[in-house]
Amino acid sequence: MKTLVIIDAQNDFCEDGALPVNGGKEVCRKISEELIGKYDAYIATQDWHPFNHCSFKENGGMWPAHCVVDTKGAEICSDIIYSLTKEKQLLFVETKGTEPEKEEYGANFSDSFLDSVKDYFELCSATKNKENIYDVVGLAYDYCVKESAKNLKKNRPDSIVNVLFGYTASVDSSSSEAVKKELEEAGVNVV
Repeated sequence: MKTLVIIDAQNDFCEDGALPVNGGKEVCRKISEELIGKYDAYIATQDWHPFNHCSFKENGGMWPAHCVVDTKGAEICSDIIYSLTKEKQLLFVETKGTEPEKEEYGANFSDSFLDSVKDYFELCSATKNKENIYDVVGLAYDYCVKESAKNLKKNRPDSIVNVLFGYTASVDSSSSEAVKKELEEAGVNVV
């Protein structure tokens, strides 16, 4: 099964959001136009913070308030939702950062969550593909994409996990080589 994993492609991480990542809108556009419709399954992660989250500056953290539960900024970019709808694709969403006192850059991708995605796909498909390939894209390469891809490889060590670098954007683009090295050491391919 080939799965596209879209990390934090949310309004607050685009250029006019609360915590903008340079190139965020373009990454969302490219994902929606070039990747949707080419995979068996789709997973998205979503920062889903309570107003009193520990990562917010006003609560002693390092980031401005962003992706607060049930706000426009927390929504997944409309281009991606539109393309999934147009292609009649189901999106599985894993929220993260939901506990006020816990910082969480990477999605956990629990076995039960990943098994549910695979089980659903196999129920709807006539073919059973034993090889699992996860292509990881989204925002931001040097934080949430990196940590989510590492967690995914840790929880699915026999799967192929690729980060599609051209479909990511970074908070600090000068960190790209160090992030690539860290991902490769964790068994994740950067392509």
